[in-house]
Amino acid sequence: MPGGTPRTSTVALTNATLRYGLLIADHGLETACRMDAGIKNAVNIHKGKCTHKNVAVSLNFPYVPLDELGFS
Repeated sequence: MPGGTPRTSTVALTNATLRYGLLIADHGLETACRMDAGIKNAVNIHKGKCTHKNVAVSLNFPYVPLDELGFS
């Protein structure tokens, strides 16, 4: 319940995600995806294409694998 402990939950979330944001900021999204599979797996939409299969199915969007957009 983040609302119950806003300060500590914010610190915990920042500690868990800051390195990913910095990796993307330092290297750009495509390179960061090549460097870290976790980032690559977290991309849902890129260049207007739905790149996450479960999201595409749930929203009835066409699914385009991220690798087809140059992220290999």
